[in-house]
Amino acid sequence: LEEPAVVERDLGIVDDLIAAEAQHRERQGKIEQILQQGYRPAPLANDRDQVAANQEKVTSSVTAGDYLAADQWLDEYEAASSQALTNAEQWRSQHQFNLESLERIGAEWVHVEGYLNQEAVPAWRGLQNYPPGNWKTVTQGLEEPRRTLEWLKNEELPRIETMNSMETQQFPAAEAALVEAGAKLMQAERQLQTIVNRLAEIKAAENNIREGLKLAQADLAQAVALRDAEDVKIGPEIDAMLAEAEESLRLAGGFAQEREFIAASHAQTKARKLAQDGYAQATAQVQRINTLQGELEALGQSVGPAVQQVLADGENLPAVIMTADINHRLQEVARTFSQAQQARAQIMSQEDHKLAAALQTAVSAFQTAQDAAQTSADLIRQEVQSYSDLVDQTDQAILQATEAIARAQRLVSSANGSGGYPALQRAIGNLPNRTDLHNASRDRLLGLRQQAERAASDAREAEQKAEASIAEARREAERRRQRDYGGIPPIIIGGGRSRTTGGGWSSPRPTMPRTTSRSSGGGFGGGGSRRTSSSGGSRRTSSGGSRGSRR
Repeated sequence: LEEPAVVERDLGIVDDLIAAEAQHRERQGKIEQILQQGYRPAPLANDRDQVAANQEKVTSSVTAGDYLAADQWLDEYEAASSQALTNAEQWRSQHQFNLESLERIGAEWVHVEGYLNQEAVPAWRGLQNYPPGNWKTVTQGLEEPRRTLEWLKNEELPRIETMNSMETQQFPAAEAALVEAGAKLMQAERQLQTIVNRLAEIKAAENNIREGLKLAQADLAQAVALRDAEDVKIGPEIDAMLAEAEESLRLAGGFAQEREFIAASHAQTKARKLAQDGYAQATAQVQRINTLQGELEALGQSVGPAVQQVLADGENLPAVIMTADINHRLQEVARTFSQAQQARAQIMSQEDHKLAAALQTAVSAFQTAQDAAQTSADLIRQEVQSYSDLVDQTDQAILQATEAIARAQRLVSSANGSGGYPALQRAIGNLPNRTDLHNASRDRLLGLRQQAERAASDAREAEQKAEASIAEARREAERRRQRDYGGIPPIIIGGGRSRTTGGGWSSPRPTMPRTTSRSSGGGFGGGGSRRTSSSGGSRRTSSGGSRGSRR
């Protein structure tokens, strides 16, 4: 009763071998198609060596008549064959992704160059007509962004194209370089935008300063007249306020004479606000103006630093975290803040109800800039946190895979646990290095996490196979004991089949009459299959690559 069950088991293994070889040939055909397209996947040579080594193990086991060993190595053979196809397909996909990125960055480069020539260059020439004090604190000129554009066009993008070419095929390095190039291009665009915005701010101040000084002088005279007329009703703090307003107005006039319009604008705004605040203490007519000026002053004090902080945060953001959305938000911050500055400059030439309306416009503009700065700051924090979380998740996956490998190692190294050794070696080979997490892109982190998860899965498979081989050894020992002492071998009734490792084989492939119809084929690599053939698919339904209770 024992011998037919063993023969049936081994016949099933032979059928599995035939089906596995058919699937391998299908995968090899797909790899050949990729190679015919000119691709040279870097891992292919190693993958083929691994496939060949496992195939040799299977073949030698079959030749020796050791079908259980052949069945064990068949898992490794199929895994190596599937991995070879996966690596080849990924190699081709990365090339296509890099081509699309190059095209996108090239189009953006054309846009930025157009902005440079049509907007930034004329703006920079316009800035040279004003003393450096108007613009030197916010921009160093066109040299750096222009140098960046030339470097991208003449050096970096051609270098990346070469790396990504079919002749060179340095696809991973090309992807990393594309990330850096995109960040540099976005930085150059923001630098050009700063030049254009500052010229608009200077012109707004220049166009309004003369009338603004007159209005500030009139406001101060009115406040002084009110103070002189109602001196008994006005406290000493008003005297200090009006004295400071007079000094600010004097400074504003001096700055205007020197054509330092930005400084003149700030001094004039301060002088006029002080004069109006002093007068507003005694008249309800300017109460609205006073309230709005307070809001504008508060916004000016809070929004300016907030805008500068978020822009600085954007400049300092690592390339692996910077996104097109963040770049767009930062541009929106700079644009709305510049509009707010221009709106505040318009206040200088307005009075009475028009002044209130201009103040309201400026307040709304600063609030818009404030909202844009807050939105950008929130987005940057979210992206930084999201990236940090992904790093932590990937690191945790590596740690969990390391622990799983350690458990599997203990079991595989125990007596009769060597059945899990190939899966354990694959797990160790798949385990990423934690140092790879440093400055890794999001896609790279996702890939490392998946690699760690595969390593953990392989470790669990090694543990399961070690347990199975230990259990089989125990059953074999029990069968030997029963034969030695006259025991009655177990007879399996119903579904399933009992496998033993009874006597040796007189030929590599046992034969016996079969109760089911199977197509025949000669040797390892021919004949029919009892499994569905699909590229990379599993031929078993149980977890971890196990084929159930064959042994």
